Parts: sequence; C-alpha cells; structure tokens
Amino acid sequence: MGNASALDWRDPVKTLPYNESIAYVRHLLQMAIELEHSTIPLYLTAMYSMKNTSTFAHDVVRGVVIEEMLHMTTAANVLNAIGGSPSIDQPDFIPHFPIQVPLINMSASIRPFDNVSVYSFQQIELPPPWSKSILGWYQYITMLLTELVHRHGEPTVFSGNPAFQVEATVPWMGQGARKVHNLTSAVSALQAVADQGGGCADGVSHFPLPPPVNISAGPLGGEYSHYARFTEVLQGRQFTHNDTVKSGPQGVARPTDWEQVYRFESDPQVSNFPKGSREFELSLEFAGNYTEMLVGLHNAFNGAPDTLMSTIRQMYGLRDLATTLMQMEDPRFSDGTKIGPPWEYVPCVSHYEARQQQTRPL
Repeated sequence: MGNASALDWRDPVKTLPYNESIAYVRHLLQMAIELEHSTIPLYLTAMYSMKNTSTFAHDVVRGVVIEEMLHMTTAANVLNAIGGSPSIDQPDFIPHFPIQVPLINMSASIRPFDNVSVYSFQQIELPPPWSKSILGWYQYITMLLTELVHRHGEPTVFSGNPAFQVEATVPWMGQGARKVHNLTSAVSALQAVADQGGGCADGVSHFPLPPPVNISAGPLGGEYSHYARFTEVLQGRQFTHNDTVKSGPQGVARPTDWEQVYRFESDPQVSNFPKGSREFELSLEFAGNYTEMLVGLHNAFNGAPDTLMSTIRQMYGLRDLATTLMQMEDPRFSDGTKIGPPWEYVPCVSHYEARQQQTRPL
C-alpha cells in the first residue's frame, strides 16, 4: 500500500502535464481500493470470532463488511472509468498486519471481537477533519477529477472501457454499486461512499463536508454511518434519528456480548506453525482461499464484471475455514488460546506471475 500520509493535498493538475496528473489520480484511486479492502480482513475476522451469530453486533459488522465490498467496487469503477486498471491480484496488495492505517495515524490488528478491535474500527471510519479521514481522501480525488475535466474535457478524462464497469446489487440490503461513466456519476459515487463511512452533513450528501458530521449514512443506505454503527456496538445502544455524534446513541439498549468469542493471538501467520502440521496446512488453506478470492476480484474488475457476486460469495467459504481454525487450540499456548485466520498472499495460487509473463516481451 502506498504512503497516503505523505500526501500534501496540493493540486498537481495545475502544475503537471495531463499524462502525469491523470496517472497521479489513478494512483490515488488504486490506493483507495487498497484502503477499502484493508478493512475487510479486520472486520471479517472479528465477525468470524463471534460464537453467537444472532446478535445485534454480528449484524452490524456483517452489514459494514458488505458495504466495504461495495465501496471497493465503486473505487474500482471510478478507476476503470478514467482509463486505469485496478490491481488486486499482486503481492503488494494485501497489507501486512498490524496495518498502519493511512491518514489516521493509528495501527489496527487482526484480532478477536472485543472493545479494542471495535474501537479501532470506529476510528478508521472517523468523520472529519477532512485532511485526516477517508472522507477527505475522496474529497481530494473529486477535486482533482473536477479540475482535470475542466482543463481537458470529459471525453479525455473518462476514457475507460465501459465494458469493465461493474454493477453490483445486494437485494436484501437494498444497496449496490453503480457503473461510472462521467464526472457526475463519479462524484456522486465517491460522495456517497464517503457519507456512508463517516456520516454526511445535515443528512445531505455533498462536498465539502462541514463539521459537525452527523450519523446519517446518506444516499447509499444503511440508515446510520459506519462510524455511528460501531459506536452503537461499543456503547450497547442504538441511535435514534434525533441523536447526534455529540449526544451519542440514546435509543434501545442492545447489550454487546464481549465474552462469547474465540480468542487467538493477534495478527496470525501461516509461519507460526511447523510445515506439515495440521495447524500449518489449515492456515495455508485459508490463506490460499483468500488469495483465490483476490484473483476473482481482480478478474471481475478487469473485464469479467459478471463474476463479481460469485467471487464475493467465496467469503462464506472463508468463514467455514476460519471457524475451523478458531475451534482448534494453538499448540504454542497452554491456556486454551485458539488459532486465528492468516490473511496472507500465497504466490502459487495467484495468477500474478502468469500475467507478468504474458506482458513481458520475448
């Protein structure tokens, strides 16, 4: 993942040639895809570690994970729309955990569901100040895209192949990710993603985002922002429509069960166990299936859009493997500690090298 914290929030469109400035915006969108994806292993692991899947907290995390997949799809659609190519199946795409979250100046670990993990999730989805939030990241990209279109024209900037656009729908949630073809649809999509994460001002989606930001999820749906929903889990109480970020949730009590959870050492790795052991083989199987899912996502965003939903459904297979691991005692400990799922890249499963060979000159 690139170093987002090093950005100086300048406007390179005014100082760089077109080919360099459009490449810069494509780079920012690739980083946005990586950032949206980096939350998914964190959230999924916490969800997988809950023994009781019928709780309010489980439903909250599950809903946010699906929305993060849609956010990732939206960022990929915008990148494709401006002639870029989302790069997902490649060695540097998967972050090394604990991850240093760009912009927010905090680290986050793969760990069981507890108040520490949920607090880190809340901070990842933190509302403005815009220069230190995911919302500000999208505002910056929107500003640059708008200036590029103003200077060079919409057909020049939005030159991507429409056939690569992905339209994803989750009927039971009433949500989805729409195709992007021009500046209007790109701005609308990025604004909506930003709103759903941190909340939109006065319940209306627009940039810039003046503080204080409220708890509304904006036009994408989900009623409350990710930040607000993780606040509900931490405080064990739901928001009402009259509540604000400042007031906190004042609605129905939804006590969070912090106890019925599989406990494991943070930031699991395949290499924690000797080769040939059952623990090693099952850990490697999980990592291999995860890498296979990334191959599917890469293909979906690079010319096979109809395969996206079947690829996302692979997450259910990951859950079974994760649960199997979490029910096994970690032989390195004597206190009943279990084994966590390792979100790692497995080269032999990836198609990265094969693609590189196809593009190299003979």
